Amino acid sequence: MSKFSKERRVSMSGSGGTPTVSIVMPCFNSEATVVRAITSVQAQSMPDWFLTIVDDGSTDKTIASIEGHLKRGGRENITIIRLRKNVGVAEARNRGILQSTGEWIAFFDADDEMDPRHLERLLDQADADVDVVICGRTVVQGDGTESHEHSAALGVYTGARASLLAMCDKLTPFPWDRITRRHLFDAGGFPQGAVRCEDSMTNIVLLSRARKVVSIAASGIRYFVSGGSITWGRIYRLSDATVAWQYMAAHVPAHLTKGVHAPAFSCARAVVALTIGQTAMLRGGADAEPQRRQDALSAATECRAWIRVRDVMGTLAVNPRLGLAVVLFKFFPRRYAIVYRRYVARHYASS
Repeated sequence: MSKFSKERRVSMSGSGGTPTVSIVMPCFNSEATVVRAITSVQAQSMPDWFLTIVDDGSTDKTIASIEGHLKRGGRENITIIRLRKNVGVAEARNRGILQSTGEWIAFFDADDEMDPRHLERLLDQADADVDVVICGRTVVQGDGTESHEHSAALGVYTGARASLLAMCDKLTPFPWDRITRRHLFDAGGFPQGAVRCEDSMTNIVLLSRARKVVSIAASGIRYFVSGGSITWGRIYRLSDATVAWQYMAAHVPAHLTKGVHAPAFSCARAVVALTIGQTAMLRGGADAEPQRRQDALSAATECRAWIRVRDVMGTLAVNPRLGLAVVLFKFFPRRYAIVYRRYVARHYASS
């Protein structure tokens, strides 16, 4: 039994009833949106849930907003964990998992909304041998424009197959568009110290532990996009993501990383570098300060160097469209930066 599993079992001792779904919602400085998020949980058509809010050391009025709402509307089925300092979303989710007693765990972000039938719709797909159910999402732009998105792969898969599809970027990388049986976390949750790519890499591991996985197109989450957060913010380095990569590589079954599955594993490796590198390119554009541009160039160069030729070839084999993006990023970075900035401007300009 892992240390994570032991700690979770200790936290469950003396707990009350067991809900069908334990919802874990980390939040940090979310005073503007957290009440909207909580209200959408309280409106669920499936009433057998318990919400654990993990405040990750907020310095604004997040806690006051939550407490005020709960005083007005009742705090049944809701608890708050207050962390003294900011530990990051991965560790905040782990703290919530340790307090969860439900058969299923659902993650939720404090700036999004659940469709009223979200949990009911996912549970309707959960046969006895299904361990993960993934749904689509409604993307809401700053001007209110909405679009529907979902995984490229839809259907029922074995856990191993689903894990490979996630490596190939054909199942979504998010933690909040699914329900996962709690026992899949017994061997460990999110990697400690991970800053970027912790969601996608953890999903790959969790899916590999599942018996069956269901992926549906129906939207269950309203995902609100902030254009400012896309083009501004910290310029991450490859080292911010390699913790998550190393966690995945160490915990996914070995047979999913080599032989006929080696191209999928290489694709996942390329996606890690692409995720960090393209964000750096975007945030270090021509209008950025000189030092910021230099930091962005350094980060992108580091990511390009990390992508091996075998990663390029593997990605082209399992996901040709993504493979072309990797080719551009590694060998023609200036062209890729132009294309990617145009893509972001076209999709998020209204935000």
